[in-house]
Amino acid sequence: MDKINGFFTWPNLYRDMVNRFPSGSTFVEVGVLEGQSLIFLIQQMIEADKHFNIYAVDHFEDQSEGLLNKFKSNLMRYGKYYNLIVGKSVEVANSFESADFVFIDAAHDYENVKADIEAWLPKTKGVLAGHDYFRTYPGVMRAVDEKFEERVDKDYEFEGCWLINL
Repeated sequence: MDKINGFFTWPNLYRDMVNRFPSGSTFVEVGVLEGQSLIFLIQQMIEADKHFNIYAVDHFEDQSEGLLNKFKSNLMRYGKYYNLIVGKSVEVANSFESADFVFIDAAHDYENVKADIEAWLPKTKGVLAGHDYFRTYPGVMRAVDEKFEERVDKDYEFEGCWLINL
């Protein structure tokens, strides 16, 4: 996992979500880059002897050339543990009836983060969370704080994450 490019800073959040939810739960990671955090999630699930329906959602546009191929190569040995959906987050959300845990880490600007929250919130029945809850990403913080105000659980802020219990 060390050779995979990424900015994975939330192992405690993922470990806690694996422990919190029962087998059969649906997890969605929006914005997967090269798969570093997804591999960690899958490894935690396996270690916990659970099985989740895990979906990796990314449009793989405007990224370095060959990113989709890098992602697939990195996740090759984990193929039976997740489903890849290539598409725009807000459009993909429409194809879901519900999800237990959704983690948003795609765009980092106000408009796109707000759109992702609006798209996934009605589908999420357990926890909606995301990354880049830092002052260096004011658009992320603004979108989250405007929507949820005091409901934002900041227990994972040290990992750069926000979380909403639904």
